[in-house]
Amino acid sequence: MKRRPTLKDIARDLQVSESYVSKVLSGHWGTFGANPARRDAVLSRARELGFRKNRNASALACGKHSTLAVFVHHLGVSGSGIVEEMIRGIATAATASGQRLWLTFYEKPAEFRQQCPAASAQEVDGLIVAGCTHTELAGDLIVHQTEGVPVVTIHDEPLDPCLLNVGCDQKAVGALAAQHLLEHGCRRLASLGPDTSREEGTRTAAAAAGAPVAERLVCRSSDYTYEAGRLA
Repeated sequence: MKRRPTLKDIARDLQVSESYVSKVLSGHWGTFGANPARRDAVLSRARELGFRKNRNASALACGKHSTLAVFVHHLGVSGSGIVEEMIRGIATAATASGQRLWLTFYEKPAEFRQQCPAASAQEVDGLIVAGCTHTELAGDLIVHQTEGVPVVTIHDEPLDPCLLNVGCDQKAVGALAAQHLLEHGCRRLASLGPDTSREEGTRTAAAAAGAPVAERLVCRSSDYTYEAGRLA
């Protein structure tokens, strides 16, 4: 089996110190004024050898693990692609930042609490909680945050003011859809679906344009399944 190249190999080949190579490969050359030509030589030699950073060693040295924990309670029906696209976005951004993902699915708060203690500051750099909302987990997440694990939730509404949330204003979604139709000359709008916030946004935008939604054109289906849509 071929031996994995090390910092020592690069340092020996270029006759520089291992600490110099480490700083260059870590992107910290700006703090010690590395010679541009020598810096480029280090980067080039690292590529030639196929050098890969030892994540465990880096974690011990700087306290960073290059790992994000992602906990998801699946939402949407099978095949809707909602969760898949969300995870794809998280993974793309993580890869661009050199982060790995530790992905866990859960359905009940008890399952989350069983798994989440492992997502400590000694294991991960941050925690993302997404999917169906569990307000009862707000306290658990705040504890994680106070213990040094940054937390971000992905919900329509924040669980707590102390937790950073990336969400979607469903009322605004309904209003934007209605405005689009109204701008294209539609005057009789129907509202189909189980989301009352979107319906409220649709009604507000339509009423403002003088084209209120007729009650007989409102169908509050039970879910987002194909059958519910067909019936609507």
